Amino acid sequence: MCAALAADAASQEATFKKQLQDVQDQWRTELANIHLELQDISSHHMLALEKCQALFDRDLQCIAQKEVEIEMRTHMERREAAERAAMAQAEKDSMEGRLRAIRYDLTQRQRQRQDEFDLVWRDFLQQTLDAHKDKERVRRRCLAELEALERLHTRDLRAQVPLGPVKNSIPKSDLEERQKLVRSRIEEELLRSTGHLIQVEYASNMDMLESVHRAQANKLEMAMEDEQSVAVGANDTCCSRALAKMQASMSSMEEMMRVADEKAKEDASVIQMLQDKAKSCVVELPTREVVASTFTVATKDTTNSSAPKANLLRGWK
Repeated sequence: MCAALAADAASQEATFKKQLQDVQDQWRTELANIHLELQDISSHHMLALEKCQALFDRDLQCIAQKEVEIEMRTHMERREAAERAAMAQAEKDSMEGRLRAIRYDLTQRQRQRQDEFDLVWRDFLQQTLDAHKDKERVRRRCLAELEALERLHTRDLRAQVPLGPVKNSIPKSDLEERQKLVRSRIEEELLRSTGHLIQVEYASNMDMLESVHRAQANKLEMAMEDEQSVAVGANDTCCSRALAKMQASMSSMEEMMRVADEKAKEDASVIQMLQDKAKSCVVELPTREVVASTFTVATKDTTNSSAPKANLLRGWK
């Protein structure tokens, strides 16, 4: 029985050892498979790692190349920006110089126009004063000639009319009435001529003032537009516009000078017309025909005394 147990134990032990050997072989096989799989996985991982490293290196090279390109582009852009800034500054300086020159020219031209306007205005004022002086001189001359005619007519009447009562003699009241009538007619003609001259001078003065006002308004508008154009920006278009406005202002100044010349000519014609009207005043005085039916001229002195009267009346006509 002990031998059977020992044999059974030995068989069990042999069986266990065989099973253990089989299990160990199986585990060794599994371990070898695992090692092979690990090697395969490691080799695949290394290949993938090498590929990734190559891609990473390539990306790094691309990034470095792009950084170099970006740096070069940035440097070029900065250099171009600096060049553009220098060119813009140079253009700005040149434009400021041209604008200063244009402003100086505009100021000089404006001062010249103002001086010419002042000269024209002074000439016009002097012409107006001369016209008033001429009018007053003509008026005084007319009154003096009227008084001379009255004295001459009175002398002729005294020389022609004998002393004593005369049937058809001219009464003193009628003589005074006729003298008043002649004086009133001459004064009326002078007033009419003076009123016409005043109206003509007023109209011409108003026309000239309106033209000057329009010219000044145009110059003010152009100056405001020039200031706005300078505030917005200065370029060649602004310069050409300023030159065009300058030419327009010069043409307006020439037009104003032409109007002033025409007005001076009209004033001269008006003064001449006033003088002609003053000369054309016909003095209606009683002649010797009033008393010719009653009296006769007997003396030679009386005939000679009528000659200055005829000459003076001829001068009036």
